[in-house]
Amino acid sequence: MRATSFLPFAALLAAAAVALAAEPAPQKANEAGALEAKCEKEGDAVKVTVEGGKAILSVTSKSGIGRATVERKAERWPDELILRLHLRGLEALNIAAGDLRLSTSLPSYTGGTRLYRVSKEGDEGLKVDKDSPYWMDIQVFGLDGKPIKGLPRDGGWFEMRLPKGLLGDQVKVVTLRWIDFYRQ
Repeated sequence: MRATSFLPFAALLAAAAVALAAEPAPQKANEAGALEAKCEKEGDAVKVTVEGGKAILSVTSKSGIGRATVERKAERWPDELILRLHLRGLEALNIAAGDLRLSTSLPSYTGGTRLYRVSKEGDEGLKVDKDSPYWMDIQVFGLDGKPIKGLPRDGGWFEMRLPKGLLGDQVKVVTLRWIDFYRQ
């Protein structure tokens, strides 16, 4: 009599195991497919590479002016989100994430002086310094992957780690806009 009373329980356990196995596990930030990137214009591309907790967004732009969106498919953003802009100049980079807007540039006409501004909806001038959660250091690399001074030549890139303060849990989409050189 005892053996028969366990049969319904065993069947219930088996059914629960099948149901759990059928549900996809939540995607982690360090898995392939955790980020989906799309460019707006033909001739622009964003390649996403994920290694451990670090994701690299490599942007190429035929015209030098473009826009891309990066959508988070995982529960959280990767521990590090690196942006590589394969451009010859960086007159403007605007990053929008939720109610935050980050604008930066390394204008060719200033001799490499960096301009940087962060605004939040309703507050146009957040103070940003190296201790700020919105600080973003910009490095320039040559074709050989070594840091250089000045603007990158063909094959070089600008590289920056997107600030943690920009990538909160409530932010699902980040929009990138770039201009290599202003045109007249």
